[in-house]
Order: sequence, then structure tokens, then C-alpha cells
Amino acid sequence: MEIKINSNEIPVIGWVEVLQSMSYHLILEFIRSNQDKLIFNTNRELDEDKLYAYIFYYDKAENQITTVLIGNVRSIGVYPDHTAQNAYEFILEGEPDIERIIYSSYTNKPVAVEIKTKKL
Repeated sequence: MEIKINSNEIPVIGWVEVLQSMSYHLILEFIRSNQDKLIFNTNRELDEDKLYAYIFYYDKAENQITTVLIGNVRSIGVYPDHTAQNAYEFILEGEPDIERIIYSSYTNKPVAVEIKTKKL
């Protein structure tokens, strides 16, 4: 399956720090092997036809990246209950080579990842 990317910058929809809990490392492995899905809540409305990035940091304070996943999202409404924000399921498309992570100058949170471009 070929992934078509219109831009080499992909917006970040979330991140976790693997050092915080071993369960994040296990979740990453289950997602990679298609045994589990990543479900997350956000107050943003996301476009289901667009690629997004989800970052797994080894140590966010040191900006040590374990991996970056890219994929599409699918809205699943309010989950796990009606008090939750918009819930989305992250559908893994791949693990690209990352050139850099772009951070907000105001919040210092990751806003996009820049994919390495390959010249043919």
C-alpha cells in the first residue's frame, strides 16, 4: 500500500511519554502489530481524509523520540461516555522517517512533524 502525502509536514494530534508508564510501550507494540487501536479524545474537530501524526516520546523533557506514527482518524463520537470530548480512532498507515518535530513557540507543544523527503 502506498501512502500519498501532499505535504512533508503532518499535524500532530497527540503524544505520550513512554517513560511515564510501561503500558505506553505495550500500546505502541500492539498498535504496530494491529492487535490494538489508539483511541483518544480531543476538543478539535479532525478531518478524516487527512494524515495526522502521533508521537511516542521516550523522554519528552529531552525530546528523545521512540517513534512517530502517521495515519488517518475516524470519529467515534463521545467515548467512553457522554461527558467526553470528541473521540477518534487512529488508523495506522506507517512509521515514516522524521526530519524534525515542529513545536509551538507559545506552548512548546509539538504541532507538526516534518517527514524526510526522498529524492528518486
